[in-house]
Amino acid sequence: MRKNRLLTLLLNITMLFQAMAVPTDAQSTIEKLQHNLAEARTPQDSIRILYDIYDLSLITPRIEVGKDLFEVAKRAGDVSAQLDILRLNSNAYKDKADLIRLIKMASALPASREQKETVLFLRMNQIATSAQSMSAEDQLKELTRLTTNIKQTSAGKQNPYERLYNLFAITSLLRNHSDSRLLTQYVDTLVNLVHKNSYQLYALNNIVHSEAARIYSDAGMHEQAIKADRHMLKIIDGLQKKYEAAGRKYRNYDQSLFVVYCRMLRNYKALTPAETDQIYNAIQTLSKRDGDIRHALGIDARGVEPYYLMARNRYVEAIPLIKRYIAAETSMSRKRQLYEMLQTAARQAGDTETLTEALTGYNILITMMDSLDAAQKYKELQVAYDVSALTERNAQLRAENAEAESRQLRQKMSMAIVAWIIIAILLVILLFLWTRYRSSLSLLTKFARNLTTQRNAIQNDRFGDYGPVSDNSKKLLKPRDTEKLIHSVLSDIVYISALGRDDRMKHLSTINVGKVLNSVSEINARECAPGATLVITPPDPDFKITTDVECLTHMLTHICLFAQKHSTDASAKIRVVHQAGYSQYHIVITHEGDRITRGNEESLFDDIINMDELAERHDSSLFICRLIAFLMQSSIAYNPHSDGPAQLIITMSVKLSEM
Repeated sequence: MRKNRLLTLLLNITMLFQAMAVPTDAQSTIEKLQHNLAEARTPQDSIRILYDIYDLSLITPRIEVGKDLFEVAKRAGDVSAQLDILRLNSNAYKDKADLIRLIKMASALPASREQKETVLFLRMNQIATSAQSMSAEDQLKELTRLTTNIKQTSAGKQNPYERLYNLFAITSLLRNHSDSRLLTQYVDTLVNLVHKNSYQLYALNNIVHSEAARIYSDAGMHEQAIKADRHMLKIIDGLQKKYEAAGRKYRNYDQSLFVVYCRMLRNYKALTPAETDQIYNAIQTLSKRDGDIRHALGIDARGVEPYYLMARNRYVEAIPLIKRYIAAETSMSRKRQLYEMLQTAARQAGDTETLTEALTGYNILITMMDSLDAAQKYKELQVAYDVSALTERNAQLRAENAEAESRQLRQKMSMAIVAWIIIAILLVILLFLWTRYRSSLSLLTKFARNLTTQRNAIQNDRFGDYGPVSDNSKKLLKPRDTEKLIHSVLSDIVYISALGRDDRMKHLSTINVGKVLNSVSEINARECAPGATLVITPPDPDFKITTDVECLTHMLTHICLFAQKHSTDASAKIRVVHQAGYSQYHIVITHEGDRITRGNEESLFDDIINMDELAERHDSSLFICRLIAFLMQSSIAYNPHSDGPAQLIITMSVKLSEM
């Protein structure tokens, strides 16, 4: 279902792009561009205008525009544009001689990665086109030639371009054979190879996945074919964005989309009825906008109508169309699928005569396919690739052995030097640690004196002295306030001391989370500022945790008081989130105060053990609270969202382990 939804989304997006596509009156736009071309001052200006004319033209005149564009790019020294137009024009040629001529033109251009990949693409395009018209005998001859070439060339001497071409050529030539298992193995290897080498040209990914989709379709592997065509839709979307960024406002991929949609419709068994309707409607939309597509559908609708009718269970209407297309089809794989469709339609329609005709024709076709006896050639191909892989592995092993021997020699030669370097590094580290220890000792002493000063001030306040509140005012602390301050400092020290003891387990107990929250509520009611409120939402259902109850209660009380203090309305909310079966739960504390800027949430606790800062600060409660949280095996962070109130999220284990 998830795959189906993804396909539906891609189809909707594609049809949206189609609805936004260019001008219906392409010819008038071309005439205006031709007028601008006559006034162009530089070759680069001419190239841009010619690209627009090329994108608006139909297939036949487009080839001539492409030739002109190549010559202008040649005068301008724009090799990239020359390579691009050679790739584009190759899609319009079906004659082997024309494609070979394009290969020679690309090979004559200056060497670069784009040039090499363009030559590879043109060679792959040529063999894919030629394979469709080859006789079975010629296909076997070409397979034998490729097999011999692979056997004579070790895998280590084949560059990535030659390896990709050989594998692609074999899959193209094997496409019409009946042994789909071996063929699909090569297709899988082909797809992995093009991904592994990270070729830069979209064209290479395009032709490989397009060939894979055709082969999977011919083999009746509908799910794999649909998956490959979904990848094709993503490639087309990437190309559209690329050309839009380059200013190619008239460039569209109607022809490519038409081919992909027709192939997807052929694999209707892997589509839902809704997806089938969407694809069929998209094809009709393309035919209304593109004259070439409309012309193709008018002459031959075999790639659309019979599959759509079968998908919609309109068997009676499908039978005459399937019969007509069986007679005209030359591809054995397509004819086999049409015979299978005819059998299904005849059974569903109760047409016994047609069913007998379909079964007879199907058996004759299978006999013809078996008579080709290509199994021996398949074995030769399998052996060739196995030998090639073995040779490559042996070469890798020899290289690894040589590298191991060299590495051992280097280790022996450098052992003494490394030993002295290690000793020197250890001496430097020891010196650094000693210096750091002396510095830290000084800072700790300063921090301890600071706490002592605060303690003495609190004791003096108890006897009536005035304690500082701000730079400009003082007030007399009441005995009750002094008692609370002393209790806070001493309780913090006691809890940290208890958490650090060796007999950790005896401080752990099992308790309901709701009971802990009740304790936090009672303590907060006594300690919070006048007018402050704390709203607690207990978990439903309640659940048990194993933890240090006193430390957890103390930590949550500290954080709630902190949240109330920084809230605009002196209120805070606390709730617990836990999903049954999970080993962690989350305590979410919310308040309406200022939040931390997005991206700086964790900076609240960065460098918390900063001795310079601790030596100067007068409020250590946040540090102590964070230390308790660490010892409680929890994590504290602000939520990453910018909307809504500030939320502090505490993640804890349902069962606290021994430290």
